[in-house]
Amino acid sequence: MDFRIWMPNGAWQDPPELDLSPSVRQLLILDLIYMIHISQTLDYYSHRSIHPILPLVYQLF
Repeated sequence: MDFRIWMPNGAWQDPPELDLSPSVRQLLILDLIYMIHISQTLDYYSHRSIHPILPLVYQLF
């Protein structure tokens, strides 16, 4: 597939290459856990439910 970004000046630009080195990958996983933790906390205080994906994410470590 060809992914391109439409720029405000009316030109197409190729997206930057993603650097998925181990450190960047670890930061993305930690960011995902943080976002799920926030949503789980909000869910807990709103209607006392547990986010179903959280135990799966913890199994990655």
